[in-house]
Amino acid sequence: MKKLLMILSVLLVSACAPAERTDDGKVTVYTSFYAMYDFTKQLAGDTAAVENLVPVGVEPHDWEPSPEDIVKLEQADVFVYSGKGMESWCEQVLGTLENQDLIVVEAAKDVPELTADGAVDPHVWLDPANARIQMEAIADALVQADPANEAAYRERLAGCTAQLEQLDAAYREQLAACPRKDIIVSHAAYGYLCNAYGLQQTAIEGLAADSDASPARLAEIVDLIRANDIHYIFFEELVQSKAVDTLIQETGVEALALSPFEGDAEGRGYFTVMEENLENLVTALQ
Repeated sequence: MKKLLMILSVLLVSACAPAERTDDGKVTVYTSFYAMYDFTKQLAGDTAAVENLVPVGVEPHDWEPSPEDIVKLEQADVFVYSGKGMESWCEQVLGTLENQDLIVVEAAKDVPELTADGAVDPHVWLDPANARIQMEAIADALVQADPANEAAYRERLAGCTAQLEQLDAAYREQLAACPRKDIIVSHAAYGYLCNAYGLQQTAIEGLAADSDASPARLAEIVDLIRANDIHYIFFEELVQSKAVDTLIQETGVEALALSPFEGDAEGRGYFTVMEENLENLVTALQ
């Protein structure tokens, strides 16, 4: 936060560049982190210029923008973020911008809140129904910024909607057939996914991916694994978890990836990652 305040103080005394279109006339769109980038890019195609603020492969929870990032927002046509507390820096930064023409999209605004341990779970997109709500909000903003290309944005939205419906149907069919319904995850990011498909998550750590599990919590998880003959626990590819390593050594369980789709070092898209998540869930729940 100290870094963010310093950035804001610098920008407040500097002249802000006006919003500009790209050389080829495309609207300029910035997104807050990878999930929002992927959704926006799928909808924008080559019609709009889309750039992500958080670098690929970086876990976004504690990321803060640089002065250069904030200047980009001063020059942008559209800014897409998720909300629900995912981007802790967003409200303060947006309150300082002089770009009065910037179209700001809080993509999760119309998604009902889900809480875990008294805190709002921001990982709304892991339920395809919520991903659809977010994509619709993003598409509306692209149309507002670039009405001449409305047909292209609406066509891509229709294609994504069909894919989301197919994804949801696959999750419902395959998970309903699994005899187990309980999953052990590295952190409590999967509430929306579990609520949608009748699963129950037990989290080693809290909503923040870098929180530390206490020895008492680890002992509880060990007892749970042994009492329920659990063979798999889930980890996240962007986060090194000593707790997961400890549980593997202590119980002999295997680890499978379950991505919260906050970032992806390989640049995979939402549908690919969610299909891989489903495959791993089905493996663990047999």
